[in-house]
Amino acid sequence: MHIGSRPAMRAGKSGLQGLRAIPWVFAWTQSRHMLPGWFGFGSGMKAAIENHGEAVLERMLVEWPFFRHLLDGR
Repeated sequence: MHIGSRPAMRAGKSGLQGLRAIPWVFAWTQSRHMLPGWFGFGSGMKAAIENHGEAVLERMLVEWPFFRHLLDGR
């Protein structure tokens, strides 16, 4: 099924080396596994602490329900 703007395989390559990320991300989201969405989260948190300080993130945790639920993991 053609559902994306780019082909699932890179031209001239076959197997896993030629597979783009598009099909597997689509498959993970269709099965409700949001693991690809978490890639880079740790780097983002580290950058936020470096740029804004831990106190700001602690305040966000207390005052912002969305952020609190994001980190809660339940």
